[in-house]
Amino acid sequence: PAPTPEPTPRTTPTPTVAATSSTKSVPLTVRSDPPGATLTVDGKRVGLAPWTGTALPGAIIEVTARLDAHLSTTRILRVGNGPLDAVVELSPMEVQAAKEGTVAVTSTPWAYVSVDGRILGQVTPVRLELAPGSHTIVLENPEAGWTVERTVLVEAGKTVNLDVRK
Repeated sequence: PAPTPEPTPRTTPTPTVAATSSTKSVPLTVRSDPPGATLTVDGKRVGLAPWTGTALPGAIIEVTARLDAHLSTTRILRVGNGPLDAVVELSPMEVQAAKEGTVAVTSTPWAYVSVDGRILGQVTPVRLELAPGSHTIVLENPEAGWTVERTVLVEAGKTVNLDVRK
């Protein structure tokens, strides 16, 4: 009888990832206004603004800026496919002298809080001391993919409760 050939071992091809812009890091530049703030990126102090670094497209980065006589400010940056140039604006401490009302903000699940377009670097639950008047509060949870915007009317000496459940 003729010898039976040995079976050829099967190999699984190694998957390859095409080199696209979505797999390469893109440059980031973070500046502060006023200039020279101390920057923290994702919880690590990186030095004074301006700061340059890189990140993968789709990344979410938390940047906090601190400067004497100014309120610290945090921004959440979403990295796209191209270079990112961001400015973190800091408010002078004097702006907060008119705080007269309270907004108690809670949410389920947790959320980053911004007031009147400023990300505060705080997560729920939080108590906000705000000047009397109308304020827009935005809650955002990037992990869960949701954002909610509410307008509240703050009165001097009173507390407004804002509770958001997703």
